[in-house]
Amino acid sequence: MDIFMEYPWPGNVRELENAIEGALVVMDGDEIRPEHLPLQIRAYFLPKKGTILSDERLNLNEALEKVESELIKKAIRESEGNVTRAARMLGIPRQTLQYKLRKLKGDGITKN
Repeated sequence: MDIFMEYPWPGNVRELENAIEGALVVMDGDEIRPEHLPLQIRAYFLPKKGTILSDERLNLNEALEKVESELIKKAIRESEGNVTRAARMLGIPRQTLQYKLRKLKGDGITKN
């Protein structure tokens, strides 16, 4: 998988081990896919040119909130509104995703 080769692994072997162990827990087949990897690894591969990073007025917290919001929206779309499946794709507990969805309620995200 190209992601494993391209990601810089700042946590070295321990970070790689944790990513693989976490993916094994959430994967539903016999292949590790990008959606099985932790958020910080997937976020590394987000496009560098876009509305999130092109706005120089953003501080780190605002940028992280935007990235998180975009990833949540994408997971909800890809899971066709299934919160449990979306949480699994994001690598977070379902309850955490439900909490984040309540926070993002005004952003046009629905759980249906």
